[in-house]
Amino acid sequence: MKRSKPCTGQTEFDWDRGAQLALLDAVPIVTTSITEGDGKRAHNVSAASIRAVLRSIDSHARGSMSAFPSDARLADVTDLSERQVRRAIKALEKLEYLVVRRRPGRSRLLVINWTELAQRTPEWTSELSARTSELSARTSELGSDEPLEPSKKRRTNKDTFYNKRAQRYYGLADAFEKTYRAIKAVEKGAVPLNLNTDELISLSSEITQLDEIRSEVCRIPRKPNSSGKKQVMSKPEMKKLEIPSPNMADCMMMDTFAPMPKKVARPLNETGWG
Repeated sequence: MKRSKPCTGQTEFDWDRGAQLALLDAVPIVTTSITEGDGKRAHNVSAASIRAVLRSIDSHARGSMSAFPSDARLADVTDLSERQVRRAIKALEKLEYLVVRRRPGRSRLLVINWTELAQRTPEWTSELSARTSELSARTSELGSDEPLEPSKKRRTNKDTFYNKRAQRYYGLADAFEKTYRAIKAVEKGAVPLNLNTDELISLSSEITQLDEIRSEVCRIPRKPNSSGKKQVMSKPEMKKLEIPSPNMADCMMMDTFAPMPKKVARPLNETGWG
C-alpha cells in the first residue's frame, strides 16, 4: 500500500502480499535472550517459537499492518503455551521485528515492522535500497516547479487507481499518515509550514466502536493488478475469504471523500420581477 507511519513510526513501501510472505520465510531469526519480572530472570526464546508467533500475527493481520490477537488465541494457533507466546512477543520486540502498542483499557496492537525485516535480510537489502531511491526520486520530482518531460508526466488518478473505491481508500490512508506526521511535528515543537488542515483527519475518542473502525480500516486487503494500478479487494472477494464486511470503514471512506458537485448553482436574477 502506501508508506505507513501512522501505526508504527516505521517507513513502509509497497509491500505486496507476495513480498510479505517471502520476507517471513527469509528473515534471519535466532534464539533470543529476554528478561522478565525484575529484569533478573533471563530466558532464551527459541527461533522456532519466535517465527511461529510472527507468522501467526501476520495471519491475523490478513495482509494489513496490524492485528490485536490475544495471547490465548496465538497460543491456540501455534501450539505454544501463553507464557511462551508472551516471551516470543518480547523477543520480537527486542529484535525490532514487532511494535507493540499497549492501550489502557483496550487490547494491545501488534504491528509487524516490514522495513526492519527487509533491512535484516541480505537478499532484500538491495530491493529496499532501490525502493528508497525510487521514493526519493518521486518526492524530488513532485516537489519541483519545473515542467516535467513528456516521458515523466504525472499520472492521473485514472492511471493510478483501479476504481474510485481504491482511490478513496488510499486517500484515507494518506489522510491518516499526514495527521500522524503533523502530530509528531507539533510534539517536537515544530509546526509544519505547509500544514493544510483540510488534508488531516480526526476521530473522537468518545466513539464507542473506535476499535472496530480501526480494525476494519486496517484490514482492507490490497489486490495485485496486472496493469500496475492500485487496487483493493472487493466485498464479494472478501466474503469468500471469510473477511467481515468493512461497513463502518466504507462509511468513513465515502463520508470523508464525498464527491463535489460538478455544477455550482448560480444566484437567481430577480431583475424585472413584480
